[in-house]
Amino acid sequence: MKKILMLLFTAPLFVNCSSTDVLTNNEIESALRKSFQVKSDSIAMAVRTNENSTYYVLGSEDFYAHLSKKTKPLKDIYWSPKIQSEVVVMDEFHVTQDGIKNHELHSDKNGYTLHFANTQKESYVSILKVHANEQQHYLLAVVYGLTGKKWKIDKVVPVRYSFFGYSADDMYELAKEKEAKGFTVDAFVFANGALNLIINGGKDFVFDGESEKKDYRNKLFKQLESRHGKFPVNIQDTNPASQLLAFDMAYYKKGLYTAVHYGSWIPMDNVPDLTTEYVNVKVYIQDNFPDLDRSQPYIFYRAFAQVPGSNGRYGMYGFLDENGKAKSRKR
Repeated sequence: MKKILMLLFTAPLFVNCSSTDVLTNNEIESALRKSFQVKSDSIAMAVRTNENSTYYVLGSEDFYAHLSKKTKPLKDIYWSPKIQSEVVVMDEFHVTQDGIKNHELHSDKNGYTLHFANTQKESYVSILKVHANEQQHYLLAVVYGLTGKKWKIDKVVPVRYSFFGYSADDMYELAKEKEAKGFTVDAFVFANGALNLIINGGKDFVFDGESEKKDYRNKLFKQLESRHGKFPVNIQDTNPASQLLAFDMAYYKKGLYTAVHYGSWIPMDNVPDLTTEYVNVKVYIQDNFPDLDRSQPYIFYRAFAQVPGSNGRYGMYGFLDENGKAKSRKR
């Protein structure tokens, strides 16, 4: 009798359990995957052109009812008209779930996890890489729900994926290479760039190795401050005294290079004095930062105004150090 009672009390626990079935990429039925190829091209074009008619056809009732809110993150991205509509399918997931649940879809191949909550028993997630503008590629996580017999978009999540074709992992490897050669400044520049990319995903996208890359970037920054002092660093070789603000990244001729950012009290339209200051800053960097790779073909120097100009704006004036020959680049 005790055994019978035990079964009666435990049976409901199994009845209420829900199951999740996730198929990934080649595990998904070929015909189903092909049916989403056309949808992917259409949604990528709609995102680029802000074409509401596509959202009306492909979007769920809730998606279209809240279209402005749902598409705001997409409208915040600059979509260059000069870039051809290139769509690369990074990953696909077919999720079957009894009930509503928060899901974590991980890509071993591409090193990220997408977080989403299904609205239907069947969901399909296409993660697309699109070339948004001259500088950036984005990932678009397009989440569909099967409503009746039609797949409808529930959500589109964008995240910046690469900068001038360099992903976070690419920059991380560049940082390691520079560090191995003793160039801590350049290693920090690339490590900082890698971290800026992966923390851009928010709560929806989480990239593998985030904590590792963050620790690595912070370690390099502490090394710089222990050797050169806390930033901003006063540059004594200039008059009036300028300040070394930061080291950043610059893209030029399909490569990534180090940029020296410094604060200047000289008006941005006074090119002769700015040029003199740049030469002094450059000498200061050469004398005090042996951990900056001066063998790289280009180093950028950017003077940031510490006081507003006649137009009320804080300007910037840049110099490109190309094999020892300075070229001005005003902004």
